[in-house]
Amino acid sequence: MNTEEYKNAVFVSGLRFDKSYSISSIEEITYELFSQFTIIKDIHVFPMKNNDEKTQLILYSAILTFYDEEDMNHVIKVWDDIRQQVRINSHVITVKKYNKKHENTNGERFVSYAVVAIYNILDPIEVSDPKHKKKNLIDKIDHEVYEDRLNKVKTFLNSIKEQYNLVDMNPQLMFLAESKNIYKPYVLLQFNSFKNADSFIADNDDMILFENRNLKIDYAYKDPEELTLGKNGDSLQRFLEGEVTST
Repeated sequence: MNTEEYKNAVFVSGLRFDKSYSISSIEEITYELFSQFTIIKDIHVFPMKNNDEKTQLILYSAILTFYDEEDMNHVIKVWDDIRQQVRINSHVITVKKYNKKHENTNGERFVSYAVVAIYNILDPIEVSDPKHKKKNLIDKIDHEVYEDRLNKVKTFLNSIKEQYNLVDMNPQLMFLAESKNIYKPYVLLQFNSFKNADSFIADNDDMILFENRNLKIDYAYKDPEELTLGKNGDSLQRFLEGEVTST
């Protein structure tokens, strides 16, 4: 993707919509909002994380490009004046000049999309009750077995943390729906770059840490409830790595 694509562009963060909204519908809404100020050349909307725990809304960001720098600066100035008065789903959104730096003058770190999932620590869970609640899946696992296996995974990760620049591990067990009745348990890892995440996946997918069980390692889905959004590590996210500020 050519960096010229995002010349004279702004980064819009804090867009929150429920799961009934598609990427295209969010782009239309965002386009209509900002086209009131000037002519928009292009728009890209993408999910930032699974959801907002307080409101159960999915968090999105957008990059809007304009035909010249004057239009871009006009939008930034106008939005700065009206920011507190214009809200989407009761939330304020932020508009900043798009940039490629790894850290801005305020020390804000950039968003990382190098999020990887480790599967097969436990067997998939089969659920027969169609009215089950996903949060109750944790009650169906053998917690002693899980803790033992997770500790072995942690020990392994601590030994390679510096080699692959592993930033964080989320030990909370999550579940990916393979079908209406089958849920696959997994945990998440986050690396400081796609290069390191790529290396980790290539070197360790199918590794065996216990009981002849091959652990499957891959980029995590952006939203385990909406698999059509795809996995982390796609071409857009790779282009954006280290280039967009978090809010």
